[in-house]
Amino acid sequence: MSVSKSGWEAIFNKLAELGKCGFNLNPYGGIMDEILADATPCPHRGGNLFKIQYLMNWSEDDQRLEEKYVGQIRSLFEFMTKYVSKNPRCAYLNYRDLDIEVRGSDC
Repeated sequence: MSVSKSGWEAIFNKLAELGKCGFNLNPYGGIMDEILADATPCPHRGGNLFKIQYLMNWSEDDQRLEEKYVGQIRSLFEFMTKYVSKNPRCAYLNYRDLDIEVRGSDC
């Protein structure tokens, strides 16, 4: 799935709205599509353009800020639903975050 120009604009507007959170896009495609799903610990290569790492960092020890920031990253994760693959929508094993993990996934 590719993201349109208006989609990227919506994503950047959401990031600006939320403020502190963000994400990294690790590019896939090309030769990565040729690696068999069972050849490595990362089976989600074929047909995917990016792996997304959702990011949120803070150093303050404040329960209210923790709730705010975790809420922001959950909001971003939910917002991204229309721009990411749906079957499966899984987490790479080394990047799993139980705070935003999709429940009921078969990954």
